Amino acid sequence: RLPCMSMREPFCSLVLNGWKKLETRKWPMLDEVCGSALAVHRAYRDWESYTEAMDFVQEELGNQTDAATRAPHGMPRGAVVGILLRVGPTWNVVMGQETREERAEEFENPGESRKKEDERKDWWHEIMSPENLVHSETDCYVVPASTSISTSTSTSLVTDGSIHGIKTSLRNIQRQALLQDIQGRCVTPVEHPVWLKEGVRMRGSAGVFFVDIPHSCIPEEALQVILDMQDTTRAKKKQKREE
Repeated sequence: RLPCMSMREPFCSLVLNGWKKLETRKWPMLDEVCGSALAVHRAYRDWESYTEAMDFVQEELGNQTDAATRAPHGMPRGAVVGILLRVGPTWNVVMGQETREERAEEFENPGESRKKEDERKDWWHEIMSPENLVHSETDCYVVPASTSISTSTSTSLVTDGSIHGIKTSLRNIQRQALLQDIQGRCVTPVEHPVWLKEGVRMRGSAGVFFVDIPHSCIPEEALQVILDMQDTTRAKKKQKREE
């Protein structure tokens, strides 16, 4: 049994083919599944702005677009079709040109442990590795989605140092998310995608919902990773209860 999110094309194929490395939502939907595997449901309908989305993908990927947006032959819509084996922490995108970059040793956020904050930064710097970056004059910051700030005040709070964030650029986030309209959205790193051997037909749902996937539909290596993760989670819960 796995948490699941529904995705429309072309983004479903882009993420499961490994090209889309940041999932974007208007709210921190995936923050609750950080660190776990996540099933992907392929919606019946395409993205409402499909043509505009494909224009941007074509601009970014060029002659690799067809392969990047193609699902395996016979993979149905209206079905769970793949799994992301690693979901990272969710970030809010904050615009601002005069904000200051915080070094790892300065990055602290009330309500979360130092270790967890360091892990968040590791996730971000891993997805934004140097070879993936391009020069851009439009600066922005990402701050943990767990930070309780409103959209209207977030920029000024980061600017005056009340909230500490990681400096990047709007262009770099767009490139990893393969989406142009990124301002005001939450972004979540997603890694190690795998297509199922065959789709599991079921109705999708808004937000995160749970699905049962037959083991026979999951590639063997991916299945072992998932089972190991679930064993680790159960062991941690048991240890916590005993404490």
